[in-house]
Order: sequence, then C-alpha cells, then structure tokens
Amino acid sequence: MINPMFDRLSRSLKPLFSRGRSAYPPNSQIIWMGCSPRSGSTLLTRILNSHSQIASPCELAIPKYFPTGDVKQESVGNKYQQICDYYQADFERSSIDPKYLMARILEREGKECIVLKDPRQSLFLAEIARDFPDSKFIHLVRDVRSVAMSKMFANRPKDAFERWLEYNQAVLNVTKTLNADRVFSIRYENIIEKPREAIEKLVRFLGYDFEPSMLDYGQFDHADEKMRLWDGTTPSYSPLHTALETAKISQDVAFDRQNYTAEILALYQSDETVRDLNIFLNKNN
Repeated sequence: MINPMFDRLSRSLKPLFSRGRSAYPPNSQIIWMGCSPRSGSTLLTRILNSHSQIASPCELAIPKYFPTGDVKQESVGNKYQQICDYYQADFERSSIDPKYLMARILEREGKECIVLKDPRQSLFLAEIARDFPDSKFIHLVRDVRSVAMSKMFANRPKDAFERWLEYNQAVLNVTKTLNADRVFSIRYENIIEKPREAIEKLVRFLGYDFEPSMLDYGQFDHADEKMRLWDGTTPSYSPLHTALETAKISQDVAFDRQNYTAEILALYQSDETVRDLNIFLNKNN
C-alpha cells in the first residue's frame, strides 16, 4: 500500500506542477536495482556512476513507495530531503513526482541514464514497475552464505537468510512478468572475479559502450560523499562503508565472506527453500 500522505499531495499539487517541467528522462533510461542487503549494491552503483552517461550518485529510495509504518520510512524521507537540497529540487514536488528529481540529477551530473537503488525498495518493485512501464531492472544477487557473513548480520545468520529470501523473491516476482530485454541479472561474485566481463555485459544492456576507466571508480567524484549520507559522515569514515574499497575492485572482502562458519553451513543445509533459490540464482546469473 502506497503511503497515503503522498497520494493526497499528488492530488492537491498536480495542477500546480503540470507546468514548466524540465525535460524528463524516458522510462527506458530509468533503471531500478533490486537486491538483498549486503549484496554489493553500493559497489555496483559506484562503478556505474563512473560511466560518462550513467548516473547513480547515491543510494536513492523513493519515499512514496514506502508504506506508512515501514521501518525505513523516516530515514528514507530524511535522505530524500538531503538529496533534493543537494540537487536544488523542490522536496514536495520530488515526493509526488520522482521523475522531476531524476531530471534534476541527470541535468547536474550531465548524464542520460539513471540507476536507482535501495535494497529495501526491492520489496516495492511491483508498484514501481506499474508506474514506470518500459523501465529496466537490474537484479543483483550474492550467495546467501556470504550475505550472512557480513557484519550487518553478525551472530544472526537466520535473519540474513530470511531477509535474503524475502528480497530476492520479491524481485523475482516482478522480473519474471517482464520481457527479457527489460531485466538483467548479475552476480556480485562475477563482478569481483571477472569485473570487465561482468560490467561490460551490464553496460551493453543499458545501451552504452563499456568504459574501462569505470572499474577504477575511486578516481571519480560521487555525490553521496559530498552529501554525507553515510551516518552523517563521508563514506570513508562510516562503519557501513568498511566493506567498500574506495579506489579499486578488491577480492579480499569476497574471499573473507566465503569463509563460512559452521553455524551458517548447518543453517544452509537445513533450509531447503533458501538453498534451492541460492543454487538457482548462482546457476542462472
């Protein structure tokens, strides 16, 4: 259920905002990323944002899709306000008309295509797909055991398995209804192990030529650092950022996350639903 506050705003302010709009991106140039938490989405958006025509400058969730009472509703709204301020976009207009904010971002970044991601937004992709016909979707997947090894889920692997299953099933429920040319699935492990091959295929799917420099994403400016969206600090100083190399793609974190504990291995063997989906995603991406 969409937040009723934004529904009321949309009805009351639509006439006011129907004039003087900037050039909005077509839906085909709006890309939504779906994934579970700790799947490497920040790494992937950093790489994509380093392309000359692809903008993914920060984690951007759209508040109107977060239902009343959702655990992230307040934080999403606060970050949305920060992003609107940074791009000099009116918050109320951006709240009811996300394309307006997307257009401001693309204008300031000087790019054509925008990739939006927030892992929890994956749960609301069904509404997004209805509102943005012809938009494209990236499904980023990572081995559930590696997700459970992340610091976010320290000592609670069962929570990691449940969250991973919920988010990935939500993404699949939407993407399986779409034409194949609108969906691209990519494994985190492939990004780390074969970065050029993996990213080149993704960039071609988005309609652009691969640029080798994008793999060295640390040499580029990214707006999330300037906005201090990482717990009020720059990413380099945030504990949420510790697994993200700032200068280059690194295999160290991936190898560390594959050193599964006995508890995680036992849980994996006992959870047939999670195990079957994990095997399916690893085989088909």
